[in-house]
Amino acid sequence: MSTTRFFNLHAHPRNPRNVRSSLGRSRLRAALLVLATIVLVSCSPTLPRDPVAVLQAAYDSANQGDVDGFMQFVSEDTVLYFGERYTGTQAIREFVQESFGAGTFRLEITDLIADGDVVTYSHKGYSGEELLGSGDDGLAVIVDGKILFDGTEGDRLQECSREPAQAFCPSD
Repeated sequence: MSTTRFFNLHAHPRNPRNVRSSLGRSRLRAALLVLATIVLVSCSPTLPRDPVAVLQAAYDSANQGDVDGFMQFVSEDTVLYFGERYTGTQAIREFVQESFGAGTFRLEITDLIADGDVVTYSHKGYSGEELLGSGDDGLAVIVDGKILFDGTEGDRLQECSREPAQAFCPSD
């Protein structure tokens, strides 16, 4: 009894057509991978670096209850004055979560003016619709897209007299 073998010539690994086809698929996969990477990078949100835009984006996030959105603008060295002093990411996260996370408190900031890394602004704090307080003495220092200090000029002077080497303290 004889057995006839049928070979698919095109599927044979040494077939030149199959080798060309395999190389073509590899190039196509590589090109698609590069294209997908470009699309993902261009579509991913970039954080603002302009000091006014950073401060506005941070408080827009906080006012929406987006604690993580606010925290992306905070560093471990950040000092925040909100009636009391908060420093470091853990303390600031807890404060923002308790104050803004419930959705009852919001801070409206207006009249933002940048002078280098220093932003001055007016502010109004609300609980629901009730105005809790306002002022035109807000001052923030933003470096490389991060809030290093947020409070008032008086708070900053007090902080810098306590520890003058902090990144947000004016150099003499």
